[in-house]
Amino acid sequence: KTVALQFPRDGHTAFISYSELGSIASEIARGLIGLGIESGDRVAILGLTSAEWTLADCGTLCAGAVVTPIYHTNSPEECEYVLAHSEAKAVFCENASQAAKIAQVRSRCPALEHVIVLDPSDPQAMTLDELRRLGMETSPERVPQRIQSVSPDDIATLVYTSGTTGPPKACMLSHENFLFATRSYAQRLGFEHNHSLYQFLPLAHVLARVAQMVVLSVGARIIYW
Repeated sequence: KTVALQFPRDGHTAFISYSELGSIASEIARGLIGLGIESGDRVAILGLTSAEWTLADCGTLCAGAVVTPIYHTNSPEECEYVLAHSEAKAVFCENASQAAKIAQVRSRCPALEHVIVLDPSDPQAMTLDELRRLGMETSPERVPQRIQSVSPDDIATLVYTSGTTGPPKACMLSHENFLFATRSYAQRLGFEHNHSLYQFLPLAHVLARVAQMVVLSVGARIIYW
């Protein structure tokens, strides 16, 4: 099996193959559909760069939703701004610490309906594994239907700026924006399936997201720092 993701886990090196990545992304997408996430809905991701971040990213895209990253260093109030401004209906949080930020401001985010924690050890919220199990109740056919309904001009992701000159601005990137950038980088860099990328930049930043997509588009390997 060709390795897609390589990452440290409990003192060892863990791997996720491309076939496993596809299966997990489909399960996450089906879970989001089961929660009522519709095409075009915003789904936020709050956390450090990790394999789980990438899985949530791919699963959200497969559900036809719009990925809305939040920097893991953001304060509760900064998280509130992104969630409220984007009208996110769900948010993936890295762990209980990040989920606690959302709990502080959730009453001021009227569109937010679901909080999913990527860390399986948090019993206080739905975990990524529980979302995948929920997805088993949704027909696998729903995922290709969602993907086929997406057009190149539809928004793939909202990338919020740093906000150094005022409130953060939501940069709207379409699927074609992402695909064109991905193709251009892969061609210019000569990136191929036998290459690897060490990923340590925050995935809330668009450069890390594009780098991630370049790797996955050519069947290469992402190695998490």
